[in-house]
Amino acid sequence: MATMEVLPLRGAISLYDKACVRCHGPGGSFYGSDLGKGKTAAQLRKMVWEMCIAQGGLTVSQREIDAMTAYHRSIMYTEPYIEVIAVTESKVTGEATPGTVLELQVGSKVLPVALTENRWNVLLDASKPATIIATRNGKTTRLPVGLGKFTLHQP
Repeated sequence: MATMEVLPLRGAISLYDKACVRCHGPGGSFYGSDLGKGKTAAQLRKMVWEMCIAQGGLTVSQREIDAMTAYHRSIMYTEPYIEVIAVTESKVTGEATPGTVLELQVGSKVLPVALTENRWNVLLDASKPATIIATRNGKTTRLPVGLGKFTLHQP
């Protein structure tokens, strides 16, 4: 059987750390409570896109803008952010907000997933449905495993 290889996507947290952290601090710590205040979803997406290309100097895809916007929403609401950035037949890799407790649910089994800084990996038969469960600040979110999926306000 041929091995399925999927190149990793650029994750929102990695993009943020590359281009945004110098002005906005780790995990958006320099934003303050006004981040996104009074903005519609479309206005926040436009703001994130403009910051990515202007101040951040990034060339980004529509998917990356959607993921970056979702990451910013997670900062605004202090919720966990998780994203799947690579999938092979036996391994799934992703990003998550530092400090998040992660678990993998496959059927009725729930297993812990190690998070190193903002990156996680889990060995898994990718043909079986699985869900990543993320808990941070008393808030929990669930993400079905699939390449390019991310939490919060997905289109």
